[in-house]
Amino acid sequence: MELDDYDEEHEQEIISRKGYKLKDLAKSFIQSLGETGPVASGKLIHYSADMVTSGGLQLWEKLCWDYAFEHIGVASPRIFHFLHRKFRELNELSAKVPFETFCKKKEIQEQLSEIVLIMQDCPKKTKPKMPSVPPDTHKNETWLRSVLRTTDKKAV
Repeated sequence: MELDDYDEEHEQEIISRKGYKLKDLAKSFIQSLGETGPVASGKLIHYSADMVTSGGLQLWEKLCWDYAFEHIGVASPRIFHFLHRKFRELNELSAKVPFETFCKKKEIQEQLSEIVLIMQDCPKKTKPKMPSVPPDTHKNETWLRSVLRTTDKKAV
């Protein structure tokens, strides 16, 4: 099949075990990470479990890393060490056992829940305030002339 003959109608959408489209599942997961409260935590655990049991462990890890870099950042720098350690443990366990056994292990389910709940409770970095310039600086000709003139400097 040629690239020009590609038809989007024939594209097969990836559906999770619970029937979510992958794009919607990822969007809902990220949205739930930013919310607080017991309902948001429940949704977060549900979306995590659905994504991982549908074979999206690597995608789930990438979404967690992206969220940590974009929303947590320097507000809680220890989260990166925590994520690195936990993801390494999860990847080692997933390589040792069959996929179905991996998903059914209670310790895996607890680790997945622990990771997302800690990320949800981490302090978020604040957005920097954009500096504002008062209108009297750029509308005043005397100010502009004073800026253009340099003062004499002594050579060191």
